[in-house]
Amino acid sequence: MKYIILALFLPLLLTGCLKSPIDNGNEGPVDVRNINEEVDNGETSETDNSEPGAVKQVEYDLAEIAKHNSAEDCWLLINDKVYDVTPYIADAKHPGGAAILKGCGQANGTELFASQGGNGQDHPEKAYGYLENFFFANLKK
Repeated sequence: MKYIILALFLPLLLTGCLKSPIDNGNEGPVDVRNINEEVDNGETSETDNSEPGAVKQVEYDLAEIAKHNSAEDCWLLINDKVYDVTPYIADAKHPGGAAILKGCGQANGTELFASQGGNGQDHPEKAYGYLENFFFANLKK
C-alpha cells in the first residue's frame, strides 16, 4: 500500500504540484525573482538579464563601496567586481596579514591586488580563484 501511495504522489512532488505558497501576509506567493534588495539609501540597482527565471545581479557605485573601508567591513573592488572579504580578514587567513586592508573601499583595488598591495609581485593564480568565494556584486557604471 505504501508503494502505491508513493507511486501516486511522487510525480506530483517532483513537478512541484504539491508545494505550498509562501505566506507573506499579502495576496499570493512571493516571487523571489522580483525582489529588489535595497541597501542604505537605495544606492543599489539590478540588471535585467532578460531571461525568464534569471537571477538579477546587484550593483554598487563607488560611493557605496567607499563606505566599506575597514577590517570590520571590507569590500574590495577588483576588475569591476565587488568582494566582501570581511570574514577572511576576521579569520586572519590572509597570508599577507594587514596588507589586504589597503584595498578596503578603494577604487584602485585591481591594481593593489595585482601587485600584492603595492609590493610589485602578482598574486598567485590560486588567489584569483579563491577571491571568487567572496564575490557578491558588480560595479555600477
